[in-house]
Amino acid sequence: MPDKIVWSPNIRGAEKELIEAIGSVGSAEAQRQTLIETCRRWPLAGFLVGASCAAPLLRWLFAARRLDIHGFCVEVASDQAGIGKSTGNELAASVWGNPSGLARTFDRTAVAWENLLYLMCDMPVFLEETQLSRNDDFPTTLVYMLALGMGRERGSRTGGMRQTKSFYNVALLASERSIKSYSNREGVEARVLSLPPIFGGRNPAIQQDIDDLRIQCVTNYGHAGRQYAQYLVDYVIVNDNKVLLDLFDLYARSLKDAIPEHKSGELVSMAGRMASRVATCGVGLQLLMNSLGVSLEEGNQTIPYQATHAAWKYILENTEAAPLWKRALGVIQSWAAENVQRIAGMEPVSYMGVAKPPSGEYIASVVNVKGAGECIGFFPNALNECIKKYLGTEGKEIQQAFLREKICMPDREGNPTRNQRLKTGGTGRVICIPVEYIFPPANDSETMNGVTTELDGDER
Repeated sequence: MPDKIVWSPNIRGAEKELIEAIGSVGSAEAQRQTLIETCRRWPLAGFLVGASCAAPLLRWLFAARRLDIHGFCVEVASDQAGIGKSTGNELAASVWGNPSGLARTFDRTAVAWENLLYLMCDMPVFLEETQLSRNDDFPTTLVYMLALGMGRERGSRTGGMRQTKSFYNVALLASERSIKSYSNREGVEARVLSLPPIFGGRNPAIQQDIDDLRIQCVTNYGHAGRQYAQYLVDYVIVNDNKVLLDLFDLYARSLKDAIPEHKSGELVSMAGRMASRVATCGVGLQLLMNSLGVSLEEGNQTIPYQATHAAWKYILENTEAAPLWKRALGVIQSWAAENVQRIAGMEPVSYMGVAKPPSGEYIASVVNVKGAGECIGFFPNALNECIKKYLGTEGKEIQQAFLREKICMPDREGNPTRNQRLKTGGTGRVICIPVEYIFPPANDSETMNGVTTELDGDER
């Protein structure tokens, strides 16, 4: 950054803070040694650094059809304090500038999210504390915004459409709560790379090392980013990105080869998409090592390889790719449990023995289905709204899946809804699911994506 910046009148305070944070302070050699030693000692920390360096590559990889999205998220989420979550983000941010100035929280409006990504286009974004989000939908919106690379479309006061903001970013998140916990959609799972605590669990033996690393990050920063950007200009762009694309193909191939053959087809498909995101981070770290003049003896190739495959091993072992019907059933179980007072026939009883009316409209009724016994009869509109909100798919698709898996009880014509006598009075068409599927016994369940999902004997 130059010594003095002449600001345009339309640059606002928050934007100035971010732009001013992109600069260099301290010793370039000290930062170089910190990055090399840290990435060698803690491979997952190296992967975070690679994710930070992946952001400038997204535009070229997307144009070359190596990536199918404009951006993605890399998170370290744990409710355990004092394990270096924020220090990992500070290390990755120190590549570009002042870690404190580049960090942002989830306490912002939807428009502020859009402006942040647009301002930091082709750069990483460093975020903390999802629990500060003003709306539970914002974290999921951020994931899709990053993937689409564009903000909300808006009309102008004079008619027509305003120009839509577009961007390419990698978001690095350090938080107590995973961004995936806000949605059970497969699209979120495939666009968020989740890592364990990068320095391991709480360990007094290394706490001083983590504290020393943080001091280095806020004392010597920004030099590596300048060298990296210049390297991309001098050695990558000038060769029509051939170096970048060849390196990406090499990393992507090695990651896909590591996918276990026994995994389900759905998991292999998801892992294949995630491999391209992980490969981008590996390439980012490799090119950073090149730009810093790291020799083979110092770990030019071994550091990026070990970092990438350490992250990939964890991601493969912890990626869920359950069938759509099973994920839908998990969502419905949680939704029903949270709204049990809105199921007619299951409302809490007052001290006088009278059922209390629900705080909102009924979502279902207890019904008796001939041959199936007691069921929860969900009103179609309520169930469809739930599926659309939490899975992002149409309710009719889930209803048909439930029919195929014999989760719901069809009528005589094979339709997913059937006419039943309701506890609310009268009759109506509802989607009938046996009560043991919605409220499974504790000893006959499987935990999936944080939701308990009932299975029968043949693991349907």
